[in-house]
Amino acid sequence: MLSHILIGCILGLALAGFVQGALGFGFGMVSMALLPLFITVKEATPLVVLFTLPIVLLVFCAHWRHCRWRDSWLLVIGTIIGIPLGVYLLAVAPADLMLRLLGIVLLLFAMQELWSSWRGTAKLRLAKWTGLPIGILSGMLSGAFSSGGPPVVAYVYSKSWSKEQIIAMLQLIFTVGAVLRTAVMLQGGFFTTPVVHIAIGAALPVMVTTLVGTRVLKKVPTEQMRTGVFMFIGLIALKFIILA
Repeated sequence: MLSHILIGCILGLALAGFVQGALGFGFGMVSMALLPLFITVKEATPLVVLFTLPIVLLVFCAHWRHCRWRDSWLLVIGTIIGIPLGVYLLAVAPADLMLRLLGIVLLLFAMQELWSSWRGTAKLRLAKWTGLPIGILSGMLSGAFSSGGPPVVAYVYSKSWSKEQIIAMLQLIFTVGAVLRTAVMLQGGFFTTPVVHIAIGAALPVMVTTLVGTRVLKKVPTEQMRTGVFMFIGLIALKFIILA
């Protein structure tokens, strides 16, 4: 692999780790906004999975006691259905189409986030049955782009659950998704030698920048930083849509 591609990927993942540490979320979206500048979406998605799995497993182990198991099954089933569909799309769709689709997904998420932060958003009220289609949508986005979080986040925050229950439910869905994505991608041969080499090279930088980000969290206004991150993601998304 060319050195400038490897360095670019490592820097992109390191920046994503910093955002994750500073904001408590965003690793997948920032990674998927930056990595396709250097490698294909088909290579970027499994690369992000390799970093996501240990993170969500660790957090889930710390919060599983608060999980509302009775309320999770529709989301879990939807995720299980959606992920193979997303991975299949990743495998068969042309590279330029996947890049444009990624741009559209990132742009929609960025616009929704910016609108919410600038104007405020009334709390949604989603019925329990919507867990199935939301899980399928989240699974498809996770399988194809490693960006399935926003639909599930919208669902769990529509419920009158405690903060601990919300975190536990999110980590359950993310863990199921990460494990299934890893298994499906491993079987499909997505973890190529270049992908593994980038993951090994980026492991230490991501750990360091994530820890630095947690320190910054205490000193920098998170709302301004959050807005800046999503504006940046929106600009990158437009680039993918227009120039793919």
